[in-house]
Amino acid sequence: MTSEIFGDWLKSLDISMRVKKRKIILFIHNCSAHNNLPVLKNISVNLFPANTTLKLQPMDQGKIRNFKVNYRRQLVRKLVDAIDEGSTLPKINLQDDGLRTEKCDTEECPKLLLKSWIKDWVRRGERDQRRRE
Repeated sequence: MTSEIFGDWLKSLDISMRVKKRKIILFIHNCSAHNNLPVLKNISVNLFPANTTLKLQPMDQGKIRNFKVNYRRQLVRKLVDAIDEGSTLPKINLQDDGLRTEKCDTEECPKLLLKSWIKDWVRRGERDQRRRE
């Protein structure tokens, strides 16, 4: 990823949010591709401090596994359905793969990620509470 590609993506997302009359906060990893961010009206971008990725980003704490499990489940379901129907096994192509990825990302993963964030933040809050006591 280059800063130019990331900037173009952010501008596109900003336009989309403006059309939907939504404002969002985007927390992102602090890396070189995220330097020189464009001026955005509907997106507030916050960079995580250096060396905090493992502590603050649940995706880095094994949550990617949930995405992979759901993706594989959909792929196997497609193959099993073809076998059950007695048809030939479908070829896996990039378009189907993209749709499967989108389905995992939009239908199943957000629920799991939200639970992960909540669980991680609650655990962190409990740990901070114990330190204060």
